[in-house]
Amino acid sequence: MKKISMIVGMVLIGCGTTFSQELSLNQAKQHAKENNKRIKQASLQLDAANEVTKQIKPSYFPNVSAGAFLSRFNDYLVDEKIGSANLPVYDGTPANLPNATEFAYFPGANVQAQEGLSTAYVTAIQPLYLGGQIRKGVALSKVGVEVNELQLQLTEEQVELETERFYWNLISLKEKQQTLSEYETLINALKKDVQAAYDAGLVNKSDVLKVDLELNNVASNKLQLENGIQLAKMAMAQHIGVQYTESFEVSDSAIEVQDPSLYFRDHKESLVIRKEYTMLNKAVDAEELQRKIEFGKLQPSLSLGLTGMYHNIGEQDNYLGVGFVALSVPITDWWSGSHKLSESKIKTEIAETNLADKSELLQLEMQQKFNNLTQSYYQVEVAKTSVQQANENARIEKDNFDSGIISTSDLLEAQLLAQQAKDQLTEATTVYMIRRAEYLAATAQY
Repeated sequence: MKKISMIVGMVLIGCGTTFSQELSLNQAKQHAKENNKRIKQASLQLDAANEVTKQIKPSYFPNVSAGAFLSRFNDYLVDEKIGSANLPVYDGTPANLPNATEFAYFPGANVQAQEGLSTAYVTAIQPLYLGGQIRKGVALSKVGVEVNELQLQLTEEQVELETERFYWNLISLKEKQQTLSEYETLINALKKDVQAAYDAGLVNKSDVLKVDLELNNVASNKLQLENGIQLAKMAMAQHIGVQYTESFEVSDSAIEVQDPSLYFRDHKESLVIRKEYTMLNKAVDAEELQRKIEFGKLQPSLSLGLTGMYHNIGEQDNYLGVGFVALSVPITDWWSGSHKLSESKIKTEIAETNLADKSELLQLEMQQKFNNLTQSYYQVEVAKTSVQQANENARIEKDNFDSGIISTSDLLEAQLLAQQAKDQLTEATTVYMIRRAEYLAATAQY
Protein backbone atom coordinates (compact mmCIF):
# COMPACT_ATOMS: atom_id res chain seq x y z
CA MET A 1 0.00 0.00 0.00
CA LYS A 2 1.26 3.50 -0.75
CA LYS A 3 -0.12 7.01 -0.38
CA ILE A 4 0.60 9.90 -2.66
CA SER A 5 -0.06 13.34 -1.15
CA MET A 6 -0.83 16.46 -3.15
CA ILE A 7 -2.61 19.82 -2.62
CA VAL A 8 -5.67 21.22 -4.35
CA GLY A 9 -6.93 24.74 -5.04
CA MET A 10 -10.06 25.17 -7.08
CA VAL A 11 -12.73 27.64 -8.16
CA LEU A 12 -16.21 26.23 -8.59
CA ILE A 13 -17.94 27.00 -11.90
CA GLY A 14 -20.87 29.34 -11.52
CA CYS A 15 -20.04 30.24 -7.97
CA GLY A 16 -17.02 32.52 -8.18
CA THR A 17 -15.90 31.50 -4.67
CA THR A 18 -12.32 30.31 -4.36
CA PHE A 19 -11.55 27.63 -1.83
CA SER A 20 -8.55 25.48 -1.01
CA GLN A 21 -8.71 21.93 0.24
CA GLU A 22 -7.44 18.49 -0.57
CA LEU A 23 -9.54 16.92 -3.29
CA SER A 24 -9.83 13.21 -2.62
CA LEU A 25 -11.21 10.65 -5.04
CA ASN A 26 -14.57 10.67 -3.26
CA GLN A 27 -14.69 14.46 -3.32
CA ALA A 28 -13.91 14.46 -7.03
CA LYS A 29 -16.77 12.01 -7.58
CA GLN A 30 -19.12 14.24 -5.60
CA HIS A 31 -18.16 17.30 -7.67
CA ALA A 32 -18.73 15.30 -10.85
CA LYS A 33 -22.15 14.17 -9.64
CA GLU A 34 -23.17 17.75 -8.90
CA ASN A 35 -21.62 19.51 -11.89
CA ASN A 36 -21.08 17.10 -14.78
CA LYS A 37 -23.03 18.25 -17.84
CA ARG A 38 -24.03 14.74 -18.90
CA ILE A 39 -25.67 14.17 -15.52
CA LYS A 40 -27.47 17.50 -15.80
CA GLN A 41 -28.73 16.53 -19.23
CA ALA A 42 -29.98 13.16 -17.96
CA SER A 43 -31.70 14.94 -15.06
CA LEU A 44 -33.47 17.30 -17.48
CA GLN A 45 -34.61 14.34 -19.55
CA LEU A 46 -36.12 12.83 -16.39
CA ASP A 47 -37.94 16.11 -15.70
CA ALA A 48 -39.31 16.07 -19.26
CA ALA A 49 -40.54 12.47 -18.80
CA ASN A 50 -42.37 13.49 -15.62
CA GLU A 51 -44.06 16.29 -17.53
CA VAL A 52 -45.31 13.77 -20.12
CA THR A 53 -47.00 11.79 -17.33
CA LYS A 54 -48.67 14.96 -16.05
CA GLN A 55 -49.96 15.68 -19.56
CA ILE A 56 -51.75 12.34 -19.78
CA LYS A 57 -53.39 12.17 -16.33
CA PRO A 58 -56.01 14.92 -17.08
CA SER A 59 -57.46 12.56 -19.72
CA TYR A 60 -59.27 10.80 -16.86
CA PHE A 61 -61.38 13.92 -16.27
CA PRO A 62 -64.01 15.62 -18.44
CA ASN A 63 -62.80 17.52 -21.46
CA VAL A 64 -64.31 20.99 -21.16
CA SER A 65 -64.40 23.42 -24.08
CA ALA A 66 -66.13 26.75 -24.66
CA GLY A 67 -66.67 28.95 -27.66
CA ALA A 68 -68.57 31.96 -28.97
CA PHE A 69 -69.77 33.07 -32.40
CA LEU A 70 -70.75 36.59 -33.34
CA SER A 71 -71.87 37.51 -36.87
CA ARG A 72 -73.08 40.61 -38.67
CA PHE A 73 -74.73 40.39 -42.12
CA ASN A 74 -74.23 42.85 -44.96
CA ASP A 75 -78.00 42.98 -45.36
CA TYR A 76 -81.10 42.08 -43.33
CA LEU A 77 -81.74 38.37 -43.12
CA VAL A 78 -85.49 39.20 -43.44
CA ASP A 79 -86.23 41.98 -45.94
CA GLU A 80 -89.80 41.88 -47.31
CA LYS A 81 -92.23 44.48 -48.75
CA ILE A 82 -95.96 44.04 -47.98
CA GLY A 83 -98.29 45.80 -50.44
CA SER A 84 -101.40 47.87 -49.62
CA ALA A 85 -104.75 46.09 -49.22
CA ASN A 86 -108.34 46.35 -47.85
CA LEU A 87 -108.47 44.13 -44.80
CA PRO A 88 -111.82 42.82 -43.51
CA VAL A 89 -112.89 44.14 -40.18
CA TYR A 90 -113.20 41.30 -37.72
CA ASP A 91 -116.31 41.44 -35.53
CA GLY A 92 -115.29 38.62 -33.26
CA THR A 93 -117.11 35.85 -35.14
CA PRO A 94 -114.79 33.82 -37.40
CA ALA A 95 -117.67 32.64 -39.57
CA ASN A 96 -118.40 36.23 -40.65
CA LEU A 97 -114.90 36.92 -42.04
CA PRO A 98 -115.64 35.58 -45.57
CA ASN A 99 -118.77 37.74 -45.82
CA ALA A 100 -117.42 40.89 -44.22
CA THR A 101 -119.16 44.11 -45.20
CA GLU A 102 -116.67 46.51 -43.64
CA PHE A 103 -113.04 46.90 -44.61
CA ALA A 104 -110.00 48.80 -43.31
CA TYR A 105 -107.37 50.11 -45.66
CA PHE A 106 -103.73 48.90 -45.09
CA PRO A 107 -101.26 51.16 -46.88
CA GLY A 108 -98.47 48.54 -47.05
CA ALA A 109 -95.10 48.28 -45.21
CA ASN A 110 -91.40 47.19 -45.47
CA VAL A 111 -90.39 44.42 -43.02
CA GLN A 112 -86.61 44.24 -42.16
CA ALA A 113 -85.24 42.01 -39.39
CA GLN A 114 -82.18 40.09 -38.13
CA GLU A 115 -78.94 41.99 -38.79
CA GLY A 116 -76.74 39.45 -36.97
CA LEU A 117 -76.49 36.35 -34.77
CA SER A 118 -74.75 35.74 -31.42
CA THR A 119 -74.05 32.27 -30.05
CA ALA A 120 -72.02 30.94 -27.07
CA TYR A 121 -71.61 27.43 -25.74
CA VAL A 122 -69.87 25.31 -23.09
CA THR A 123 -69.40 21.57 -23.61
CA ALA A 124 -68.10 18.92 -21.18
CA ILE A 125 -67.36 15.39 -22.42
CA GLN A 126 -66.46 12.60 -20.01
CA PRO A 127 -64.91 9.51 -21.62
CA LEU A 128 -66.42 6.36 -20.15
CA TYR A 129 -64.61 3.75 -22.22
CA LEU A 130 -61.80 4.17 -24.74
CA GLY A 131 -60.53 0.63 -24.96
CA GLY A 132 -58.10 1.21 -22.08
CA GLN A 133 -56.07 3.76 -24.05
CA ILE A 134 -55.87 6.29 -21.22
CA ARG A 135 -54.86 3.76 -18.59
CA LYS A 136 -52.26 2.17 -20.85
CA GLY A 137 -51.01 5.61 -21.90
CA VAL A 138 -50.44 6.59 -18.27
CA ALA A 139 -48.67 3.26 -17.66
CA LEU A 140 -46.49 3.83 -20.73
CA SER A 141 -45.54 7.31 -19.53
CA LYS A 142 -44.59 5.85 -16.13
CA VAL A 143 -42.34 3.34 -17.89
CA GLY A 144 -40.73 6.32 -19.63
CA VAL A 145 -40.12 7.97 -16.25
CA GLU A 146 -38.62 4.75 -14.83
CA VAL A 147 -36.32 4.39 -17.85
CA ASN A 148 -35.12 7.97 -17.47
CA GLU A 149 -34.55 7.42 -13.75
CA LEU A 150 -32.43 4.38 -14.59
CA GLN A 151 -30.62 6.35 -17.30
CA LEU A 152 -29.80 9.09 -14.78
CA GLN A 153 -28.43 6.53 -12.31
CA LEU A 154 -26.48 4.82 -15.10
CA THR A 155 -25.05 8.15 -16.25
CA GLU A 156 -23.98 8.93 -12.68
CA GLU A 157 -22.19 5.58 -12.48
CA GLN A 158 -20.50 6.13 -15.84
CA VAL A 159 -19.37 9.61 -14.82
CA GLU A 160 -18.11 8.22 -11.52
CA LEU A 161 -16.14 5.54 -13.36
CA GLU A 162 -14.67 8.11 -15.74
CA THR A 163 -13.71 10.21 -12.74
CA GLU A 164 -11.70 7.27 -11.42
CA ARG A 165 -9.94 6.96 -14.78
CA PHE A 166 -9.01 10.63 -14.76
CA TYR A 167 -7.95 10.39 -11.14
CA TRP A 168 -5.72 7.34 -11.43
CA ASN A 169 -4.15 8.52 -14.69
CA LEU A 170 -3.23 11.76 -12.95
CA ILE A 171 -1.85 9.81 -10.00
CA SER A 172 0.22 7.76 -12.44
CA LEU A 173 1.70 10.84 -14.08
CA LYS A 174 2.52 12.40 -10.70
CA GLU A 175 4.18 9.21 -9.54
CA LYS A 176 6.26 9.06 -12.73
CA GLN A 177 7.23 12.66 -12.11
CA GLN A 178 8.43 11.69 -8.63
CA THR A 179 10.37 8.72 -10.02
CA LEU A 180 11.98 10.94 -12.65
CA SER A 181 12.94 13.45 -9.96
CA GLU A 182 14.64 10.67 -7.97
CA TYR A 183 16.41 9.52 -11.13
CA GLU A 184 17.57 13.07 -11.79
CA THR A 185 19.01 13.21 -8.28
CA LEU A 186 20.97 10.03 -8.97
CA ILE A 187 22.30 11.38 -12.26
CA ASN A 188 23.34 14.66 -10.65
CA ALA A 189 25.17 12.72 -7.94
CA LEU A 190 26.82 10.59 -10.65
CA LYS A 191 27.89 13.72 -12.49
CA LYS A 192 29.75 14.94 -9.44
CA ASP A 193 31.53 11.60 -9.13
CA VAL A 194 32.38 11.47 -12.84
CA GLN A 195 33.51 15.10 -12.87
CA ALA A 196 35.76 14.42 -9.89
CA ALA A 197 37.16 11.33 -11.59
CA TYR A 198 37.74 13.32 -14.79
CA ASP A 199 39.49 16.07 -12.88
CA ALA A 200 41.69 13.38 -11.35
CA GLY A 201 42.42 11.97 -14.80
CA LEU A 202 40.69 8.69 -14.09
CA VAL A 203 38.04 8.90 -16.85
CA ASN A 204 37.73 10.46 -20.26
CA LYS A 205 35.83 13.59 -21.22
CA SER A 206 33.31 11.37 -23.04
CA ASP A 207 32.16 9.99 -19.69
CA VAL A 208 31.28 13.50 -18.51
CA LEU A 209 29.47 14.19 -21.79
CA LYS A 210 27.46 10.98 -21.47
CA VAL A 211 26.20 12.07 -18.06
CA ASP A 212 25.37 15.55 -19.40
CA LEU A 213 23.48 13.98 -22.29
CA GLU A 214 21.44 11.89 -19.88
CA LEU A 215 20.63 15.00 -17.84
CA ASN A 216 19.37 16.65 -21.04
CA ASN A 217 17.13 13.65 -21.64
CA VAL A 218 15.83 13.95 -18.09
CA ALA A 219 15.03 17.64 -18.63
CA SER A 220 13.15 16.82 -21.83
CA ASN A 221 11.18 14.06 -20.11
CA LYS A 222 10.36 16.39 -17.22
CA LEU A 223 8.90 18.95 -19.63
CA GLN A 224 6.79 16.28 -21.36
CA LEU A 225 5.51 15.04 -18.02
CA GLU A 226 4.67 18.56 -16.81
CA ASN A 227 2.70 19.22 -20.00
CA GLY A 228 0.93 15.87 -19.69
CA ILE A 229 0.04 16.53 -16.06
CA GLN A 230 -1.33 19.97 -16.91
CA LEU A 231 -3.56 18.56 -19.65
CA ALA A 232 -4.70 15.74 -17.37
CA LYS A 233 -5.65 18.24 -14.67
CA MET A 234 -7.52 20.44 -17.14
CA ALA A 235 -9.44 17.43 -18.48
CA MET A 236 -10.32 16.25 -14.98
CA ALA A 237 -11.42 19.74 -13.90
CA GLN A 238 -13.71 20.00 -16.92
CA HIS A 239 -15.11 16.54 -16.23
CA ILE A 240 -15.99 17.17 -12.58
CA GLY A 241 -17.31 20.64 -13.40
CA VAL A 242 -14.84 22.94 -11.65
CA GLN A 243 -12.76 25.77 -12.99
CA TYR A 244 -9.15 24.85 -13.67
CA THR A 245 -6.41 26.83 -11.96
CA GLU A 246 -2.68 26.13 -11.75
CA SER A 247 -3.13 25.11 -8.11
CA PHE A 248 -5.51 22.31 -9.07
CA GLU A 249 -4.27 19.08 -7.52
CA VAL A 250 -5.53 15.80 -6.14
CA SER A 251 -5.10 14.64 -2.58
CA ASP A 252 -4.01 11.50 -0.77
CA SER A 253 -5.01 8.19 -2.22
CA ALA A 254 -4.36 4.65 -1.12
CA ILE A 255 -3.54 2.03 -3.71
CA GLU A 256 -4.36 -1.51 -2.67
CA VAL A 257 -3.62 -4.32 -5.09
CA GLN A 258 -5.57 -7.38 -3.98
CA ASP A 259 -6.34 -10.74 -5.53
CA PRO A 260 -9.22 -10.36 -8.04
CA SER A 261 -11.05 -13.31 -6.45
CA LEU A 262 -11.96 -10.97 -3.58
CA TYR A 263 -14.10 -8.93 -5.96
CA PHE A 264 -15.65 -11.75 -7.96
CA ARG A 265 -19.45 -11.97 -8.06
CA ASP A 266 -21.56 -14.52 -9.91
CA HIS A 267 -22.25 -12.91 -13.28
CA LYS A 268 -25.78 -14.29 -13.63
CA GLU A 269 -26.71 -12.82 -10.28
CA SER A 270 -25.09 -9.52 -11.23
CA LEU A 271 -26.96 -9.41 -14.53
CA VAL A 272 -30.44 -9.07 -13.00
CA ILE A 273 -29.40 -6.02 -10.95
CA ARG A 274 -27.60 -4.27 -13.80
CA LYS A 275 -29.44 -1.08 -14.76
CA GLU A 276 -28.90 -1.85 -18.43
CA TYR A 277 -30.74 -5.16 -17.97
CA THR A 278 -33.64 -3.44 -16.21
CA MET A 279 -33.84 -0.86 -19.00
CA LEU A 280 -33.99 -3.64 -21.59
CA ASN A 281 -36.92 -5.19 -19.70
CA LYS A 282 -38.60 -1.80 -19.58
CA ALA A 283 -38.26 -1.58 -23.36
CA VAL A 284 -40.19 -4.85 -23.65
CA ASP A 285 -42.86 -3.51 -21.29
CA ALA A 286 -43.12 -0.30 -23.32
CA GLU A 287 -43.65 -2.17 -26.58
CA GLU A 288 -46.29 -4.39 -24.99
CA LEU A 289 -48.15 -1.35 -23.67
CA GLN A 290 -47.92 0.29 -27.08
CA ARG A 291 -49.47 -2.83 -28.60
CA LYS A 292 -52.34 -2.66 -26.11
CA ILE A 293 -52.89 1.01 -26.94
CA GLU A 294 -53.13 0.17 -30.64
CA PHE A 295 -55.62 -2.57 -29.79
CA GLY A 296 -57.65 -0.08 -27.73
CA LYS A 297 -57.88 2.24 -30.73
CA LEU A 298 -59.82 -0.49 -32.55
CA GLN A 299 -62.39 -0.83 -29.75
CA PRO A 300 -65.69 1.11 -29.51
CA SER A 301 -65.55 4.29 -27.46
CA LEU A 302 -68.26 5.60 -25.19
CA SER A 303 -68.53 9.14 -23.84
CA LEU A 304 -71.03 11.13 -21.81
CA GLY A 305 -71.47 14.83 -22.61
CA LEU A 306 -73.30 17.97 -21.60
CA THR A 307 -73.62 21.17 -23.63
CA GLY A 308 -75.03 24.53 -22.58
CA MET A 309 -75.85 26.99 -25.40
CA TYR A 310 -76.91 30.61 -25.63
CA HIS A 311 -78.42 32.20 -28.78
CA ASN A 312 -79.33 35.78 -29.45
CA ILE A 313 -81.54 36.25 -32.52
CA GLY A 314 -82.78 39.75 -32.97
CA GLU A 315 -83.96 40.93 -29.60
CA GLN A 316 -84.58 37.45 -28.25
CA ASP A 317 -82.25 35.57 -25.84
CA ASN A 318 -82.48 31.80 -25.93
CA TYR A 319 -80.85 29.26 -23.59
CA LEU A 320 -80.56 25.56 -24.33
CA GLY A 321 -79.07 22.61 -22.44
CA VAL A 322 -78.28 19.31 -24.14
CA GLY A 323 -77.13 16.06 -22.57
CA PHE A 324 -75.89 13.27 -24.78
CA VAL A 325 -74.21 9.89 -24.92
CA ALA A 326 -71.80 9.28 -27.80
CA LEU A 327 -70.88 5.80 -29.03
CA SER A 328 -68.20 5.53 -31.71
CA VAL A 329 -67.35 2.27 -33.45
CA PRO A 330 -64.29 2.29 -35.75
CA ILE A 331 -65.02 0.43 -38.97
CA THR A 332 -62.75 1.59 -41.76
CA ASP A 333 -59.85 1.95 -39.27
CA TRP A 334 -59.84 -1.79 -38.70
CA TRP A 335 -57.88 -2.41 -41.90
CA SER A 336 -54.94 -0.13 -41.12
CA GLY A 337 -55.35 -0.71 -37.38
CA SER A 338 -54.94 -4.46 -37.70
CA HIS A 339 -51.61 -3.92 -39.46
CA LYS A 340 -50.49 -1.47 -36.77
CA LEU A 341 -51.37 -4.11 -34.23
CA SER A 342 -49.24 -6.65 -36.08
CA GLU A 343 -46.42 -4.12 -36.27
CA SER A 344 -46.59 -3.55 -32.50
CA LYS A 345 -46.49 -7.29 -31.88
CA ILE A 346 -43.39 -7.61 -34.07
CA LYS A 347 -41.73 -4.71 -32.22
CA THR A 348 -42.43 -6.47 -28.93
CA GLU A 349 -40.72 -9.60 -30.25
CA ILE A 350 -37.78 -7.48 -31.41
CA ALA A 351 -37.46 -5.98 -27.91
CA GLU A 352 -37.56 -9.45 -26.36
CA THR A 353 -34.89 -10.69 -28.76
CA ASN A 354 -32.78 -7.62 -28.00
CA LEU A 355 -33.15 -8.37 -24.28
CA ALA A 356 -31.88 -11.91 -24.74
CA ASP A 357 -29.00 -10.79 -26.98
CA LYS A 358 -27.87 -7.91 -24.77
CA SER A 359 -28.13 -10.08 -21.66
CA GLU A 360 -25.60 -12.46 -23.14
CA LEU A 361 -23.36 -9.55 -24.14
CA LEU A 362 -23.57 -8.06 -20.63
CA GLN A 363 -22.42 -11.36 -19.12
CA LEU A 364 -19.65 -11.55 -21.69
CA GLU A 365 -18.61 -8.02 -20.75
CA MET A 366 -18.42 -9.03 -17.07
CA GLN A 367 -16.20 -11.98 -17.87
CA GLN A 368 -13.98 -9.86 -20.08
CA LYS A 369 -13.55 -7.23 -17.38
CA PHE A 370 -12.75 -9.90 -14.81
CA ASN A 371 -10.13 -11.33 -17.17
CA ASN A 372 -8.68 -7.83 -17.59
CA LEU A 373 -8.58 -7.39 -13.82
CA THR A 374 -6.87 -10.74 -13.35
CA GLN A 375 -4.33 -9.95 -16.06
CA SER A 376 -3.55 -6.53 -14.60
CA TYR A 377 -3.08 -8.12 -11.16
CA TYR A 378 -0.39 -10.46 -12.48
CA GLN A 379 1.22 -7.60 -14.38
CA VAL A 380 1.57 -5.75 -11.09
CA GLU A 381 3.19 -8.79 -9.50
CA VAL A 382 5.62 -9.11 -12.42
CA ALA A 383 6.39 -5.39 -12.28
CA LYS A 384 7.13 -5.63 -8.54
CA THR A 385 9.64 -8.39 -9.21
CA SER A 386 11.19 -6.36 -12.04
CA VAL A 387 11.64 -3.37 -9.73
CA GLN A 388 13.38 -5.52 -7.14
CA GLN A 389 15.69 -7.01 -9.76
CA ALA A 390 16.41 -3.67 -11.40
CA ASN A 391 17.17 -2.01 -8.06
CA GLU A 392 19.49 -4.81 -7.07
CA ASN A 393 21.22 -4.66 -10.46
CA ALA A 394 21.63 -0.87 -10.14
CA ARG A 395 23.13 -1.30 -6.65
CA ILE A 396 25.60 -3.89 -7.88
CA GLU A 397 26.55 -1.79 -10.90
CA LYS A 398 27.11 1.24 -8.65
CA ASP A 399 29.49 -0.80 -6.50
CA ASN A 400 31.28 -2.02 -9.64
CA PHE A 401 31.51 1.55 -10.94
CA ASP A 402 32.96 2.78 -7.67
CA SER A 403 35.47 -0.05 -7.88
CA GLY A 404 36.35 0.90 -11.45
CA ILE A 405 35.14 -2.38 -12.88
CA ILE A 406 32.47 -1.01 -15.23
CA SER A 407 32.15 2.15 -17.32
CA THR A 408 29.90 5.16 -16.87
CA SER A 409 27.68 3.93 -19.70
CA ASP A 410 27.05 0.64 -17.89
CA LEU A 411 26.04 2.44 -14.71
CA LEU A 412 23.78 4.85 -16.60
CA GLU A 413 22.08 1.93 -18.31
CA ALA A 414 21.51 0.13 -14.98
CA GLN A 415 20.02 3.24 -13.35
CA LEU A 416 17.83 3.90 -16.39
CA LEU A 417 16.53 0.32 -16.26
CA ALA A 418 15.66 0.81 -12.58
CA GLN A 419 13.77 4.01 -13.39
CA GLN A 420 11.88 2.32 -16.25
CA ALA A 421 10.97 -0.61 -13.98
CA LYS A 422 9.46 1.81 -11.45
CA ASP A 423 7.48 3.52 -14.21
CA GLN A 424 6.19 0.16 -15.41
CA LEU A 425 5.09 -0.70 -11.86
CA THR A 426 3.30 2.65 -11.64
CA GLU A 427 1.51 2.02 -14.93
CA ALA A 428 0.59 -1.54 -13.97
CA THR A 429 -0.77 -0.42 -10.60
CA THR A 430 -2.80 2.38 -12.20
CA VAL A 431 -4.23 0.00 -14.79
CA TYR A 432 -5.16 -2.41 -11.98
CA MET A 433 -7.08 0.30 -10.09
CA ILE A 434 -8.97 1.27 -13.24
CA ARG A 435 -9.70 -2.35 -14.16
CA ARG A 436 -10.97 -2.98 -10.65
CA ALA A 437 -13.35 -0.02 -10.90
CA GLU A 438 -14.55 -1.23 -14.31
CA TYR A 439 -15.25 -4.74 -12.99
CA LEU A 440 -17.08 -3.45 -9.93
CA ALA A 441 -19.22 -1.25 -12.18
CA ALA A 442 -19.90 -4.13 -14.59
CA THR A 443 -21.10 -6.39 -11.75
CA ALA A 444 -23.24 -3.70 -10.07
CA GLN A 445 -20.87 -3.42 -7.08
CA TYR A 446 -19.92 0.16 -7.79
